[in-house]
Amino acid sequence: MYHLKLVGRQIFQRKGYFVINTIGLAVALTASVFIYTFLVKEWQTNTYHENVDHIYRITVQTDGNTHWGAEVCSSLGEIAKAELPEVTDYTRIITAREMKIRWENNDHYQTGISCGYADRQLFSMFTFPLVTGSIQAFEQPGWVVISESIARRYFKDENPIGKLVHLEDLYTSGRESTYRIAGVMKDMPPRSSIQADVILDFFVIGHSYRYNMGNAVQTFIQLTDGADVQKVEEQLLQIEYRESDYIREQKELLQLQPLREMYLHSDHIQDFDLSFAQGSGTFNWILFGILLLILSLAFCNYLIIKLALADKNAERFAIQKYFGSSNRNIFVQVLQEIGIYTVTALVLTVVLTFIFYPYFAQIISPKHPFPFYLSGTEVIGFLLIFLLFTGCVGGITYGHISRKLNSSGLKNTIASSRSSLDLKKILMIAQLTIFCGLLFFSIVFIQQIDYLQNKSLGYNNRNTISFNWPNPYEITSLKEELSRHPDVLAVSCGALLPIGNWSHWAIHLAEQPEKSIQSYSLLCDEDFLRTYQLKLVEGRDAKTKITTPGIYSRKPVDVVEIVVNQKFVRQMGLSHPIGTLLSDGIAKMQIVGIVQDFHFRSLYEPIQPVMIGSDLQGRWFTLIVRYWEGKRRE
Repeated sequence: MYHLKLVGRQIFQRKGYFVINTIGLAVALTASVFIYTFLVKEWQTNTYHENVDHIYRITVQTDGNTHWGAEVCSSLGEIAKAELPEVTDYTRIITAREMKIRWENNDHYQTGISCGYADRQLFSMFTFPLVTGSIQAFEQPGWVVISESIARRYFKDENPIGKLVHLEDLYTSGRESTYRIAGVMKDMPPRSSIQADVILDFFVIGHSYRYNMGNAVQTFIQLTDGADVQKVEEQLLQIEYRESDYIREQKELLQLQPLREMYLHSDHIQDFDLSFAQGSGTFNWILFGILLLILSLAFCNYLIIKLALADKNAERFAIQKYFGSSNRNIFVQVLQEIGIYTVTALVLTVVLTFIFYPYFAQIISPKHPFPFYLSGTEVIGFLLIFLLFTGCVGGITYGHISRKLNSSGLKNTIASSRSSLDLKKILMIAQLTIFCGLLFFSIVFIQQIDYLQNKSLGYNNRNTISFNWPNPYEITSLKEELSRHPDVLAVSCGALLPIGNWSHWAIHLAEQPEKSIQSYSLLCDEDFLRTYQLKLVEGRDAKTKITTPGIYSRKPVDVVEIVVNQKFVRQMGLSHPIGTLLSDGIAKMQIVGIVQDFHFRSLYEPIQPVMIGSDLQGRWFTLIVRYWEGKRRE
């Protein structure tokens, strides 16, 4: 207790040191906690599932393509479970999207609810526990499972089990379908690639995803312990070849992607439909490097101040030593002083984290802000790092004091307490070096932000808003209604720019199949160029030849009119592109216009060939609205 009072008195006498050191350390620790929490969330995504080491996603690649896809015909998982002893279960999943949904005895449709489709096996393969209800007890097709937050929001204290749910969505061709609530699940955690508020019975729409139906779905399988993954891949490919002549002709390849790798290692996956949430391994390693730099800078800064303070306290330690104080007593004082500093900084860190974490989560993950969460093991891991930091500082400070006392002697130490040690100079050089490194990366980061903000993309997405509309049969009337608004300049239905991991196709000249290139496809209506202000350099806009909404993968058009970019023309080697007939092996397309090159994908990638048209393969259900400057609220 005597030593603690002595340390407290010394801290009170040098309040400036205490405040500067504590606040500086707390700020560094707060930034470290933010980054640590994010990195743990990224690296632990999907690993919480009990069967994580036995679940794989089926991915495929068509011969000649550089990308892979994660969508296969829905029957594959079902056949695999029946024929392959290594496959214990399967589930098909359609990524959740916003749909129009209403509850029993309520005529008002709710929006903002993400709904996905899956087989009932989802809840036995993955760790998405039900808090009430039972999927197995619900034998009839047409079940639905809602999240706890949805149940609280719309049913309050009422039991939702057995209630009817009415839905309008793309997969039921805009018709209302009815489901019955079979269970309430815990909200899907942030550490899951699969996210949804509502899970619907895939069986209801499963008939549209059989072989030769032209549709595909993401499929997960669960394997037995010790299963030969390569052998299972070969057997799955044999099933594909047996069930579909088209797949066999395309010389498809197949790989099983472990669930552990799905979140951070799916950059090679490109599908037309929405994909699951995924992270960036490169970005995570950059953040990890920044975390190390921040901790190193904080360590050097804190240690320099502690050594300077130790020099000032050297006279006190020398006198204590003269009157018989042991090395152990001096070491205890040093540790107590450092403990008070670090514990105070840790308390301040908790306060700062509580205040500023929501802003950090919104900045680093604006689409999916995640709550602060660390498991007990992860908290212990961070505290161990913190204790290691404290121990290193205490040991170095004590060593510095002991060396000073032993080398200078008591008399010289008392006479001059301002002697310096090479260690402080080394720390100052290290601190300056780390600071310059952080400053350099900050300048580069600011320049990159400025580049992203001011780089000409070739299109203009400012003053635009976009939203999905679940019923494709209502899009035309909704678009017309929006177009009549006085503050709206243009409305288009189509692909949202920039696109993400989207499939591209092998396109060749209709009369010269050997002259082929890989091209992306942007499905959109006739107002797309005007809405995004894309510059047409030759020809005209593509006109649609059908009047029904595009909800099927192949539309009944003999020759599809398309607009292509300049990169497409150059790569195909066309001297007179207007009127050129193309083919993807199934349908014919005719070039009617050329647009100036634009960055429709990431700026990390060079501009690729692209086709634009309303009668192309795929679905569209996104509305893009361009409004007058300053009229967003209206």
